[in-house]
Amino acid sequence: MKTLTYLTLAIFLWILPIEKMNAQFTGQLTFSSSEISFSKSEGWDIISLKGCQMETQAGMPYLPVKLLNIVIPVNVKVTGIEILSIKQQELSGSFNLMPTQPGKVPGLPNPGFFPADAAVYSVNTYYPANSFVNNGAQFMAGVHIAGLQFYPLQYNPVTKKLILIAQVNYRLIYADETNTPVQPKRLTVAQQDMISSEIRNMVVNPVEVNAKLQTLNAVIPDGDAFTPSDAPDYASQPVNYVIITNNALAPGFEEIATWKTKKGTPAVVRTVEWIETHYAGTDLQEKIRNFITDAYQNWGTLYILLGGDSEVVPLRYVWHSHFNHWQLVPAFPKGVYIPADMYYACLDNNWNADGDATYGEANWDRQNDGSFFDTHDYNKNIDHVDRRHEVYVGRIPVENIEELNRWKAKYFEYV
Repeated sequence: MKTLTYLTLAIFLWILPIEKMNAQFTGQLTFSSSEISFSKSEGWDIISLKGCQMETQAGMPYLPVKLLNIVIPVNVKVTGIEILSIKQQELSGSFNLMPTQPGKVPGLPNPGFFPADAAVYSVNTYYPANSFVNNGAQFMAGVHIAGLQFYPLQYNPVTKKLILIAQVNYRLIYADETNTPVQPKRLTVAQQDMISSEIRNMVVNPVEVNAKLQTLNAVIPDGDAFTPSDAPDYASQPVNYVIITNNALAPGFEEIATWKTKKGTPAVVRTVEWIETHYAGTDLQEKIRNFITDAYQNWGTLYILLGGDSEVVPLRYVWHSHFNHWQLVPAFPKGVYIPADMYYACLDNNWNADGDATYGEANWDRQNDGSFFDTHDYNKNIDHVDRRHEVYVGRIPVENIEELNRWKAKYFEYV
């Protein structure tokens, strides 16, 4: 096994003027050849590495991928990654790495074995050329979280050699960017501790979380009767749990809200009819989401229960193309509409940045006339969908009061 050491190597994946570069975060990754596992499938080699996911882009070498989440300042974006030093090891042997296979799409036929991408497998160079991939950034409770992919192994499909990056020291390069994330104006101590813990457990620099999780002091009930404001109001008592339903089901859900409040979780019921008359939006779904944002910011609401099926609280259908690869067409459609209550949980941006009739577009843009604009960019986020939740959303898909009463009987027996 050969060991190659480079003391300094700077790679700027995105070029910017020097005055815009503002390096902040530095990190180190280490990997050991003892953590590598090998197997075979139909003559192909499959390699895995402890602590890593696997490549998802069909046709590319099926390589391990390390996913990294890093807290960064609010008003910046990651524009490059500088590699400060790197140690590499060439693995002994010859490897015939299997190409990544597309995920099975429910309701569609199995496409069979997906071939290796000739543009990669016929070239005498190591893949990927850049071990770091910038996946963009999202916000959670106002904390800015950058997402990176790192490939610890690089593969040359012509020589059939593998190189392990045993150690790399790197630094993020920033450029200024104005951001206005949705964040709560108040949280109880318990709420802030819970959110802080969740974020700390997902990032590589957890010590940065509390400094970035900035909220105003919580307004705590003083023991008086629970009398929250009609609409979310910072000066009102906090409401931690909101049930959204319609007028017909509201009386049945009031029992749950009362029980939650008595158990120490202040809860209220608000109807879609009330929301529709009090909030702006292009449709009822956006009005509901705007109400949830208001409750999150001014009541400190963290839990949303959608009380009813899609006829009661409407679904947001979003365009999903994660499992599709442009070479799969016409074997697969370019995407499908899927129901996504995540729309009500991720409150940053509006999920429709391009302003067309389709929400949630990533790398395939569906136009209003049904035609497509193919970007071939698998990291592109056309509609600026933020994939980090601010609130926790659940749904009880009942249609009428009889179904709700049966559900409640089971619920209260269980709890």
